[in-house]
Amino acid sequence: MSNETRHGASLQNDDFQNQFGGLQKQSLSAAINHFKGAVSRYAKKNGVSFQWQSGFYEEIIRDEKHYSEVYDYILSNPQTWDRDKNNPKNSDK
Repeated sequence: MSNETRHGASLQNDDFQNQFGGLQKQSLSAAINHFKGAVSRYAKKNGVSFQWQSGFYEEIIRDEKHYSEVYDYILSNPQTWDRDKNNPKNSDK
């Protein structure tokens, strides 16, 4: 199961947010939201040019094969950044 989130809050429609509320305390999304906020505040305070890629994925890893696939993806991801659609340098492609 994979759930894309943006700025720490799930990408749900407004009806979902109104019915079920926003960010849940002690969730992975809340932890990521706090971490991204702290890093962003530090960068701004110290004049570091920095921008988060929007979104992240929560994913439940159910078995060893899936774990291996996610692990390989994370290791190889930096090498593919020059071709990634989320890389701002590729926005015109």
